[in-house]
Amino acid sequence: MAQERGASTERRSLQEVGEAEVRANVGEFVDGFLAWAAPRSDRALIVDGVRHVAVDAALRTWARHADRTYVRIHVAVSHELRTTRRTSGDVIALASIDSHPVEREAATMLLSGADLVLNDDRDTASVVALVLDLAAAAERLIAAAPKPALVKADPT
Repeated sequence: MAQERGASTERRSLQEVGEAEVRANVGEFVDGFLAWAAPRSDRALIVDGVRHVAVDAALRTWARHADRTYVRIHVAVSHELRTTRRTSGDVIALASIDSHPVEREAATMLLSGADLVLNDDRDTASVVALVLDLAAAAERLIAAAPKPALVKADPT
């Protein structure tokens, strides 16, 4: 989106573009993403980087209507590792990033609303492998679970 608009692809610019899109119409934003991602009903759709409570809610609604299971995993890392990964160790730059409303929302409401929180300072590839393993295990559990029977209540 940022490139289509001729905007910078720096973190602050991406935050602003994403926030504007979500605030304008979160439903269109999520529908556009899902059209791009083309999720298959027989596979897990793994979305990295949900940064807005409204996007989380819209994805949960989509999953419910599509008869899919939605699990949001929050990967938490140490402050030291966040500083290194995001700003090459620049604590002041990290404070600037964290002061953005999107980051404040992600650090509070999204964290507390996560279905699972992983505290993991391993390299990104190891964490991604773990998340993929968790998704596969969840798919197996869901597939093996008995489907609830629909029982109509007797109106008398």
